[in-house]
Amino acid sequence: MDTEAELTEKIDVAKNPPNKGASTASVFREAKNSENVSVLNAAYLGDAVFELYAREKIMRSQPTRVDDTFNEVKKYVSAAAQAKMYFRIFDRLSAEEKAAMRRGRNAKTASRAKNASVADYRHATGLETLIGCLYLANERERLYEILEMCMETDVSAVSENG
Repeated sequence: MDTEAELTEKIDVAKNPPNKGASTASVFREAKNSENVSVLNAAYLGDAVFELYAREKIMRSQPTRVDDTFNEVKKYVSAAAQAKMYFRIFDRLSAEEKAAMRRGRNAKTASRAKNASVADYRHATGLETLIGCLYLANERERLYEILEMCMETDVSAVSENG
């Protein structure tokens, strides 16, 4: 069952269609200029957007018990899986999108994932930063393209311990 915040986010996505006229450069300028949005705040938001997308996609494609859905989603939202996604999509990104991922990857964080290597955690943060920036810039069409590329990644062999 979705929380009130998740339902509100879904409604906002439905009400705000993609901003088709914006250039890639303006996407990151717009996200960067948003009030109180640092690289790590963009990553924090990107983490939530990615998990919500993964939950919905898996729930709709494999209607099963909640426990099974949870276990399947967990495979995609781990730092190790997201690091694999980072490398899988990197060559398919624009220069600005690559720069956003690098900024996220190189951001200094005070925390570290419990079950991930430092390298996987940094690459996962880079991916989440890109997702957060696209979301903040209202670039829904490109956001969904990237989320789909991520979900097509084979995560079956990914170790949770980096």
